[in-house]
Amino acid sequence: MNMYCGNAINFSFVLKKAQNMSARIKRKKHKLIKALLNYESYEVALDEISRTLDLLENISENSEYFIRKICSVFCFIPRNQPLYAFFCFAIVPSFLSEKVIVKRSSSMGEFFDDLLNILEISTEFPNLEIFNGKREEFLKIIHDARCFQESCCFGSAIIFTGTGKNANIVKSRIGKKMLFIGNGSAHNPIIISENANVKSAVKSVLRAKLYNSGQDCSSPNSILVHSKIYRRFLSYIKAELKNVNVGCYLNRKNRVGSLSDKSSIHRINNILTCNKIWVDKNYSGIFSKKNCVLKPTIIKKPLERGGNYIESFAPIFFIQKYNFDQDLKLYFENVNYIDNAGYISVFGKSEYIKKEIIGKDFMKNKRIIHPIQTIIRNTDLHEPGIERGVKSYGGYGKEASFVAYNGKVISKPTLPQRDIFEILVKPKL
Repeated sequence: MNMYCGNAINFSFVLKKAQNMSARIKRKKHKLIKALLNYESYEVALDEISRTLDLLENISENSEYFIRKICSVFCFIPRNQPLYAFFCFAIVPSFLSEKVIVKRSSSMGEFFDDLLNILEISTEFPNLEIFNGKREEFLKIIHDARCFQESCCFGSAIIFTGTGKNANIVKSRIGKKMLFIGNGSAHNPIIISENANVKSAVKSVLRAKLYNSGQDCSSPNSILVHSKIYRRFLSYIKAELKNVNVGCYLNRKNRVGSLSDKSSIHRINNILTCNKIWVDKNYSGIFSKKNCVLKPTIIKKPLERGGNYIESFAPIFFIQKYNFDQDLKLYFENVNYIDNAGYISVFGKSEYIKKEIIGKDFMKNKRIIHPIQTIIRNTDLHEPGIERGVKSYGGYGKEASFVAYNGKVISKPTLPQRDIFEILVKPKL
């Protein structure tokens, strides 16, 4: 482990490396897509590449954060968006630190090695190391690195993506002297109000729920639909789902395919069993054990019977009818909501959201959970430009996203390059 840090960062070098990598991705786009199709749909592969290019080609928007290097960064790569996540959480931090060690998700097969080889990562980024062992072994490496903290004037950071429970396990093992950047889980509900453009709303719901077969962390846990347009919304979305191709990702027309977590059958069965009286008979959760593929599933649970706060990580649409705008409080003013508060997508208008949620001391929590930037109007989180690798992303719920350092935890959207600079570097300049 390199004990030395604090070296000045030459941002011209960063720009050149980013430009070269952008050009390489464009040149090798065909090979990258071929590798990604072993893991995700063609639609998602194209989106990942586009987001990665946007990050690399606009890294100058974050130039103020590239001043001095910290000692090391330890990164847990999530199973979703492997290419884009790798660049956000590993490549960009490699410009900010002497050493980056990456633990990839256990669900990733040889395709991830293929991505690294195609892009010649080991040659281009010699300070970046891939760890292929178990999480417990990786935690030991991180724990042992604590011994170097006194010699590393600018410290080290951990970038973690996963559930709040797992984040707390990792955080408890590393002590308080390492910066912990946590990207957790959020509910991200979509509201379809009585004056919404239904066709536009259906298009966004499909994009948000079918992205990566429903496994993306920004996928909405609930779609809250006003009773006046509920039947029309159901009719439209069912008509669209009939045209969704399901099967092997190697077929580029397929939008839904294998789930990356092969043990997910037990979790999915539990969700379907708990909601069996509300499962739509025509979209009832047909699961192929052999291929670990779940066909798009609709659960029509009225909001008055309880909101859904459980991430399915599958193409399961929880469509929840509500009768009056004020009934939305049944979802948002529930104790199960606040810790995982992230974004809210609103189609049409909602006086409840406007007057009771935006910028308010929500549920007397003594802090604002939903500033205006967490409300997305008439679109969804997967709309190009909503989430970008050069902008902070996440929610204000304590298990949605946070930074922790020196015993203090701040719940807020994260951006690794900003958080590393502001917490570890800036105070020591």
